[in-house]
Amino acid sequence: MQIHVQAVSPFEAAPEFSQCIDPDGRDTPDEMARAGKCFKVSASGCAVFMSIGSQAGQMWCFAAAARQGSRGMADVALHFLEHAARVTGHATAGFQTARMGLVRRAQRRGWEIVKHIGRDWKTVGWVLEKKV
Repeated sequence: MQIHVQAVSPFEAAPEFSQCIDPDGRDTPDEMARAGKCFKVSASGCAVFMSIGSQAGQMWCFAAAARQGSRGMADVALHFLEHAARVTGHATAGFQTARMGLVRRAQRRGWEIVKHIGRDWKTVGWVLEKKV
């Protein structure tokens, strides 16, 4: 599979992040887009928008959202995040999600849960990391 990466502006990426869920309820799509450098990562006619950057010494994904109708882009997004970490000299990459299916997919690629995000007794999200 051939992957195409294009830098995009936070203004272009922010609307794509409207479906992103912040388990803590603090970040808006505009804030997620401005937090990092934004990219459109495409493969097989599908696309995922990502906002990534350095946070606490690791390459962090602030937001990622596939275009409507784009399926199976999680592996492409994880591969891009891992690659971005390596080429920028980061030893680890990380992201936060509220999607258990994404957690399972990432774990198959070697990612580990390092934090549960929750309120009282209920887990509402996870933070994952991977050494690259």
